[in-house]
Amino acid sequence: MGIRTTASSLVAILVVFQGILSAYAQSDCQELAGHFLSLEGTVDVQSDQTGSWASASLDQQLCKGDTVRVSSLSRAAVSLVNDAVLRLDENTTMRLLDITAEQEERSFLDLLRGAFHSFSRKPRLLSVNTPYLNGSIEGTEFVFRVKEGESILTVFEGTVVASNEQGSIPVSHGESVAAVAGQAPQPRTLVRPRDASQWSLYYPPLLAAGVDRNTPPALRKALASADQGDVAGSLDALDQLPENEHNAEFHTLRASLLLSVGQVDAAQKEIDQGLAKDAGSALAYAQRAVISLVQNDTEQALQDANRAVTLDPDSSAARIALSYVQQAKFNLAAATETLQSAVDADPENALAWARLSELWLMLGD
Repeated sequence: MGIRTTASSLVAILVVFQGILSAYAQSDCQELAGHFLSLEGTVDVQSDQTGSWASASLDQQLCKGDTVRVSSLSRAAVSLVNDAVLRLDENTTMRLLDITAEQEERSFLDLLRGAFHSFSRKPRLLSVNTPYLNGSIEGTEFVFRVKEGESILTVFEGTVVASNEQGSIPVSHGESVAAVAGQAPQPRTLVRPRDASQWSLYYPPLLAAGVDRNTPPALRKALASADQGDVAGSLDALDQLPENEHNAEFHTLRASLLLSVGQVDAAQKEIDQGLAKDAGSALAYAQRAVISLVQNDTEQALQDANRAVTLDPDSSAARIALSYVQQAKFNLAAATETLQSAVDADPENALAWARLSELWLMLGD
């Protein structure tokens, strides 16, 4: 009885303490706008209350009027109090003018430069201001981008009324519009509208799996920087290698770093360079398989993953890539077997063990 009483008292104290911390945290914002879901690279926040810039952190609040700035080779995801999730691309600056949790009320934000992808399970009233185009949103998924001299809007689900002083136009599912200074919004045809948000996709990591004790020190330094979220620093560390060491592994590691911040086109070029230097690079084929998988080309992904395993049966990266493809095809038993062989061949590979535990969990073990 005494132990139960003590435990209950401790729980009560912890609950009260957490409430105090929560109340203290809420006091940081007179009007809460949201919080970060993820941070990759360098992201800063300018407080509307103080006007000063500071490095962003996952545990901080975003307040009404705050400005978020995402640097080059960086990304961020923000959850707003109206339940919308915004994914911010590199080189993006956005101000959260007035975000409300009330379903019947409209929220407002400014996109000064860059791009964001917005998704919400239910339509939310939102107005987005950009230099050349404004959007009145009553939808669930869309992308806004501000380039030099131009603003572009692409809608995936729902309806947006795009407007400026020269005119307005409704934009619906799969449609895009663009506007430049002094001109009304004009429809723009995109063969593959989803390409507008390729940078926001998540690419499963193979980086740790593809490196062993024989990896050059410069590559290890790059990986250490990557672990700290400094993609730019990681790429700089790789560039310190002399030209004669820019082999297939070098290019594939660069591709992995670029994928971690959504730079798909640049990553593809690195993989192509790697395969040009070594057509038998298992790591390059494994990385290419992951890209194809995320872009819904599962057959190409399976072909590349199998080729990676054939080229290097002992490669953990190759087997991890294959396991992702097998999982996407709902063959969990095969994916588990593939990962078991990976940890058998490389018992010190933490990423392989993490993937294996994930599959065991899905199978109820």
